[in-house]
Amino acid sequence: MLFIFNLTQYDRIVYLDTDMYPLRNMDEFFDLPDYFLYAPRAHWLTAEQPWVTNCMMVLTPLEATLLEIKNEFTDRVKKKNSAFGMHVINYLYRNRMSILPFGTIILNGHLRGNPTDKSSHIPYKTIEDAARSAYAVHFSEQPNGQFGKPWYIADRTVHGEAHPLYRRIFDNWFRGVDQYCVNPEPN
Repeated sequence: MLFIFNLTQYDRIVYLDTDMYPLRNMDEFFDLPDYFLYAPRAHWLTAEQPWVTNCMMVLTPLEATLLEIKNEFTDRVKKKNSAFGMHVINYLYRNRMSILPFGTIILNGHLRGNPTDKSSHIPYKTIEDAARSAYAVHFSEQPNGQFGKPWYIADRTVHGEAHPLYRRIFDNWFRGVDQYCVNPEPN
């Protein structure tokens, strides 16, 4: 994921992680003022603010940035520290990057409940408002409400009350898996 910083043939990249689901056009991110890195706040990690997530980034690819990141990963692995991309990005750039507006991304778990309910994760917004203003959804919850990514899901049934978008992103995910992914037969 972080090797996107090596794609120096591009002036700017809008990156979405593999567990993201785009909700609307993101072309406007290409028009942001020149800066090497923008990322949305990881607003669900309230104790560690300011803290960003690397599930979406708007970046200018630079070899120097890639080298810094590779060196930090190497050091973290040697010291047996957390080497998740989000930790590395925050450690290196937390006080130098630009933060995208609150609500740019939402977790799929934020869509649980009645659409007119207040969002417990995004202040002053209903679940519907949060869904309408976000650019992308980050999969962090399975349809049964437990933590997990969509590629680990065996039971495709959405349990409990949820915004229609919550169901739709899972339906679209599974439709894409069925259409484009090869599932080998069990041995």
